[in-house]
Amino acid sequence: MIKTLFTALITALLAATLVWLSSYLNLPFWYCLLSSALFFAAPQSNLMGLVITLFTALLGILFGVIYLQVSPYITNMPYKTEVIVGIVVFLLFAITQLQHLKYFACSLITLSLLVLQNGNWIMICQAAVVGILFGFVARSISLLISGKSLN
Repeated sequence: MIKTLFTALITALLAATLVWLSSYLNLPFWYCLLSSALFFAAPQSNLMGLVITLFTALLGILFGVIYLQVSPYITNMPYKTEVIVGIVVFLLFAITQLQHLKYFACSLITLSLLVLQNGNWIMICQAAVVGILFGFVARSISLLISGKSLN
């Protein structure tokens, strides 16, 4: 029980630090915090998991940019948004089924963040990288405190 409370305290302190850092960097702290949670949900907690999470997050952002670039050029088509989103999600899912990219949810969340932010991909990339790195640190510390290995 003490380890759990200590881990919760460390995670809370790191989350508060992330909120401060995101404010300092002029990034929306909710995007950074959500990106931090992406690493907590990652399939692997080691360095390879960090690389996979970063790469799939950036892949989602890339597909968000593609969606936002293609969408204005398709006019007078019924269910335009539904069709484009369906195609983008299909392609994104297919790509994230490759051996080292199996983290579809991460890509879909960052794609959604980009679309919600109206295409500010630089800011979303920064928030995702900062958040994922903090998530890696927080998860690593919590695993070490609980006596578990980082793999």
